[in-house]
Amino acid sequence: GMNAYGEPNRGTFTDARDGQVYKYTTIGNQVWMAENLKFDAPYSLCYDKIEGFCDTFGRFYTLHTNGEDLGLFDQELLDTICPAGWHVPSADEWTLLSITMGDGAEASSRLKSSDDFGAQYTPGTDDCGYNASPAGYWLLDGTVSGEFSSCTYWTSTAKNVNSSYLVGLGRKGIFLK
Repeated sequence: GMNAYGEPNRGTFTDARDGQVYKYTTIGNQVWMAENLKFDAPYSLCYDKIEGFCDTFGRFYTLHTNGEDLGLFDQELLDTICPAGWHVPSADEWTLLSITMGDGAEASSRLKSSDDFGAQYTPGTDDCGYNASPAGYWLLDGTVSGEFSSCTYWTSTAKNVNSSYLVGLGRKGIFLK
C-alpha cells in the first residue's frame, strides 16, 4: 500500500551526502528509517573492534556539544545528522510508535530484527519491517557495551540540561529513559 505521503509503505532511499542506501518503513501514520544511520558525522564512532560491525549496525553518535555524552544539544549537528527530509525522532514520536505497536514484550518484538545475533539476543518478529538491530550503546569512556544484545536509540528531546531521553527495545517492551 501507500503511506500518507503517497510513497510505498516500504522501500529505500539514497542519502545524497554519501550515496548510502537506506530502507524505510511505515508504521501507523509514521515513516521510519528501517536501519541504523551510517553517516560519518562529527562525533560519531564506527566500532571497528568487530569486523563488519559498522556495515551491519551503523555508527554510534553523540548529539551534544563538543561530542560529549552529557550537556546541551549541538543544534546544528542535530539538524544535519540525518539525510535530507529525515530527523532524529523526538520522545513524543517514539511514544506514538510505542502506542501503535501495543503493550509489553510483543511491541518490542514486533520492531526487533528476526536475525540471529547470538545467545545474548532474543530475536524479534520484525512484523513492521523496522529491523531494530542490537548494536548496543556507546559509553562515556569511548567503549561500546550491549553489542549483540541491546537496541538503544537517542531522541531529540532533552531530558534535562545534561542529557536527552533514550529509547530502548527490551524484553518487557519499549521504554523511554
